Amino acid sequence: MNKKLLIFFLFLISKLTFAQVVPEIEWLKIYDGIGNGNDFVNDIKIDKDYNIYLVGRSEGMDGTPDFIIMKYSNTGDSLLNIRFISSQNAWDEANSIAVDSSGHIYAIGSSSFGQSSFYSVFFKYSPSVVLFGVKIIFPEFLNHEKLKSKCITGQTCYS
Repeated sequence: MNKKLLIFFLFLISKLTFAQVVPEIEWLKIYDGIGNGNDFVNDIKIDKDYNIYLVGRSEGMDGTPDFIIMKYSNTGDSLLNIRFISSQNAWDEANSIAVDSSGHIYAIGSSSFGQSSFYSVFFKYSPSVVLFGVKIIFPEFLNHEKLKSKCITGQTCYS
């Protein structure tokens, strides 16, 4: 009798040891950008209020990737969607993001500006999502007129 009880407890312990807890998904967001194509996240940050910031690239209307910054509340509500398009048929991609204690958003990435080379692009946004500045490292031959489409969803394009 004791042998059967021992085998039962060993069996029970083995099942408890290998049991897996499946985490519960609190919320899920699926982003499908304006081009209804490939969308990729390259970096994620969380601020002091637990808002979530994502940066990456999102296929644009012309089929090429656009620089994208998104912000979600800790409950999954979309708070911000910024898209940077350096020029038509250009590859634009955000690689990293930082948020300071005041809520300023800093993003770095690269843009081709319709050229065959890529250039580093640095952005700074105020907490109210006003574009503070764009710094672009590019050679003198690059046409500066191609910088006219720095658009923020729901606001006027900056030039």
